[in-house]
Amino acid sequence: MNLRELKRITTLCLVLTAALIAVGCRNLKVNEKPTVGIALPKSQMESDSVAVRVAIAELDELQESSFRSFIEKTDSQKISLPMRQRLDENGIRVSVVSSINSAQLQRLLAPMELKHEWLSEQEIELSEAGKLEPVHRLTGLRHVEKKRGESFCVEVSPVQPSATWQVHVGERTFGDRATLAQCQIRVTSWPKPDGSVNLEFMPEIHHGRKLSRIGVNDQNLAVEERRDIKEFRSLAFNVSIQPGETVIVAPTGKLERLGKLFFGADPSIDVDADEPSQLTASLPEEDPFVEEFFPMLSEDRVASDPAVLVQDDGLEDIELSTKNERPKPWQRFLLVRVVEVTTPTTP
Repeated sequence: MNLRELKRITTLCLVLTAALIAVGCRNLKVNEKPTVGIALPKSQMESDSVAVRVAIAELDELQESSFRSFIEKTDSQKISLPMRQRLDENGIRVSVVSSINSAQLQRLLAPMELKHEWLSEQEIELSEAGKLEPVHRLTGLRHVEKKRGESFCVEVSPVQPSATWQVHVGERTFGDRATLAQCQIRVTSWPKPDGSVNLEFMPEIHHGRKLSRIGVNDQNLAVEERRDIKEFRSLAFNVSIQPGETVIVAPTGKLERLGKLFFGADPSIDVDADEPSQLTASLPEEDPFVEEFFPMLSEDRVASDPAVLVQDDGLEDIELSTKNERPKPWQRFLLVRVVEVTTPTTP
């Protein structure tokens, strides 16, 4: 066999091999059964919307050191430095908690067990009958779904008979006062294409009696019953976060600043009888979002998970009261947790 015949045979073998591969692949594609994928559940929300869970946390005087230790470890860098400084000048601090639950926050939000020496005679009777409920740290729990650009208000203080305040912007100070004043924060959501959301927070004071006013409802003019609203536009801020993350708005502890008016606990303030506040409502026993706001709120998990019971290195022990009286309220803070974000539908 000469070299020419050997090349001819080699070429023929290569052609036959290529033909077999092509035919085999074509038959495989024809006879192959389509792969059945896993169908993920579709969101029940409208497109271009955001779902959040909102609550007000109320702490007592024995939790001050634990809260300060916790808040120092949260992320405050999602707010620009100039805005952080302006908010700080007005006694307000904004932080973001990641989706990984913090053992410190779990302890802070756990219900307060009432000691026997703190109880009144009626409470002792309820305790002996097994009907005395612990004091819950969270109030005003609710689930909110809004489309792009829509907003909702959160009541962060009771209605006060009168209030005075000052707003600090750089070297300037602006003062004002109002009657029947209630601090609220307006939250507006803006979904982003990457699945995150931009939340805008606007501090407001609603004051006076409710009157019929012309406002905008769903981009239409409408008559609504509401009080006068004082907006603090110079203190409005934006936070961009992912689903599962939580924004905390809290006071810094500076005396006589706007943050104390919004979040400080003052037991001497009585809620106006004609303007009841949601903050006075007791926690619903069967609220479906009580245990879902944070997984840490599950009583079973708190009892069984060592991470809930073991403190972090920077968390100080909660001081035990030496007085035979119930701890007094200390301060409140706002929690806004993003649950789900849906992006706009493409045409």
